[in-house]
Amino acid sequence: MIEVQIQHILSCLRLLRDADAATVEVTPSAMRRYTARIHPRLRKAVWSQGDCQSWYLDGRGVNTTLWPGFTFEYSTGARTADPAHYNRLTPNRAPIRACLDWPGVACRDAL
Repeated sequence: MIEVQIQHILSCLRLLRDADAATVEVTPSAMRRYTARIHPRLRKAVWSQGDCQSWYLDGRGVNTTLWPGFTFEYSTGARTADPAHYNRLTPNRAPIRACLDWPGVACRDAL
């Protein structure tokens, strides 16, 4: 799953670059839709049933850590950031230059 998260972050960096912005934030409506979709599934997970004491649960007993489905489902839905679900904020005076310091990968190739 970490690979998918990295791809998602790179797609967010592309949103920043394309909008010449300095920050990106998920919209409140996108977060509400995601939460409404995911939490009913999380409540059915074994970690949320009965009197389970687990580091997956926060102080209120809510699972905010685990994905309740298959990894291919996560991969399909999270690989790229949907521009409609993000606000690009704070116009940036200098173009964004972010890259991974991997041998043979230039910044222009990373984004």
